[in-house]
Amino acid sequence: MTPVFSWSKNAYTAEQLVCILLGQYSEERLCISQPVNISHNVTFLVQTSHLKHPDDIKCDDMGSWKHNGSPKHFYCVTKSTKGITNIEPLKTKPSDPAEDIYELKRVYYQNSSDETIRKLVAKLEGTH
Repeated sequence: MTPVFSWSKNAYTAEQLVCILLGQYSEERLCISQPVNISHNVTFLVQTSHLKHPDDIKCDDMGSWKHNGSPKHFYCVTKSTKGITNIEPLKTKPSDPAEDIYELKRVYYQNSSDETIRKLVAKLEGTH
């Protein structure tokens, strides 16, 4: 079975994505392969280190996809012993990145056969 992170139809905000992607999760909540045969609005967390190539995340059984953009945004994340306390968006890429700066890249796709079918792949990278 493919572990589903969320069954919500609502899209996550950028700040919510940063928080989710910085979270610690049990192995049971993470996909170790690309989800296929998806027919519902769901969210998956994929452990990409288990994929043969990072681009394998794009492979599924849904036909071809049109790339509709990939905006990047930077965030300063403040953490404490209790977890994340603040996520502040930055207007520009910092010239001297610190350990608490992260880049969120969202890649949007639209199915070539049915434009109502869409997917979003979000990645978070530290800039240090």
